[in-house]
Amino acid sequence: MVNGASIERLHGRTLAERFALERFVARGGYGAVYRARHCTLDCAVAVKVFDVPEHLQGEARERSFAAFVREARTVAALRHPAIVRVLDSGVTDVDGVAHPFMAMEWIDGVPLDVMLREERGKRRAPTEALALLRPVLDAIASAHEAGVVHRDLKPGNIMVAPAGRGEAQARVLDFGVAKVMSPDELGAEHIERTTDAFSCFSLSHAAPEQVGRLRTGPWTDVHALSLLLVELLVGTRALRGANSVELFSSITSKQRPTPATFGVEVGPWEEVLAAALSLVAADRPRDAGALLAALESTLAAAQ
Repeated sequence: MVNGASIERLHGRTLAERFALERFVARGGYGAVYRARHCTLDCAVAVKVFDVPEHLQGEARERSFAAFVREARTVAALRHPAIVRVLDSGVTDVDGVAHPFMAMEWIDGVPLDVMLREERGKRRAPTEALALLRPVLDAIASAHEAGVVHRDLKPGNIMVAPAGRGEAQARVLDFGVAKVMSPDELGAEHIERTTDAFSCFSLSHAAPEQVGRLRTGPWTDVHALSLLLVELLVGTRALRGANSVELFSSITSKQRPTPATFGVEVGPWEEVLAAALSLVAADRPRDAGALLAALESTLAAAQ
């Protein structure tokens, strides 16, 4: 079985005779990302090479491949200026083992997590915070309308770039753990334990239902988007913890990480964000569109 590190040493290769991998960029939860050159169009693209976990064999391995294909098709079907477009997908061989890959548009910019680290302690007014995240909120609202949930929204999955004509400044990356919801799953009252063997999320921005292995949905993205807003408003991480145990405690604490917890006054936004960060999923705005509407309607008073 190929070692996972092998997919981080593919620079110099050309995939599908059209994607020349120029340099390794980052390692994500399920794969390695490269900056590449489209040989035909002569433009920069991002290529993600999927790393099939070594313990997956037989039918489980086939399901993981099918999940990757669904991701590519899911994101390719989403149409929003703040969602990075999928251009192509395929399979490549690494040391005799098949690995699927996905090519996406390349975005020159700074990941939001890098921006927050460099600006540590900087507090933004509600107008400034919403101006930065509005494209992301609207993009996730669009995905929710299409029945798609991101489930891993965090600063590292948001790219902030200079906006060209008709472009959003903040763009959403990596729907790698996207979940396509059936109509009967869209209500937050569905709290059965999840059986998704491929669910993946970042503990630093997880919702209570994720660590509890309960049903995820639009309400999960609402929680994550609210954490991002709080971090822009207060200038520091919303969930605190030096290790996974402390983070788990923070995620499930009755004391929710609203701006007031950090001594920041945001008027009626405090109530909006308290609801959006509720431990009870059913108490949150039903989806990103509802959250954005609540923030917009109270923005003037929040200032």
